[in-house]
Amino acid sequence: AREFSVGLWDEFIHLFFHGCLHLMGYDHEVSAKEEKTMQAWEDKAVEFFSKARKKKGAEAPFEV
Repeated sequence: AREFSVGLWDEFIHLFFHGCLHLMGYDHEVSAKEEKTMQAWEDKAVEFFSKARKKKGAEAPFEV
């Protein structure tokens, strides 16, 4: 999280969805197309869950 200057919550969401996409058969090392697809889904997930958390006024369950 520190390396990419993002919060720990956002990094957790990113890695969680990254792993889920791999479990669904996506592989960013196979092709640039799959890499872009994975990145797009990961970005959407982080954006959605970050907005939802902020909208509720909730704090992240953990911070660095």
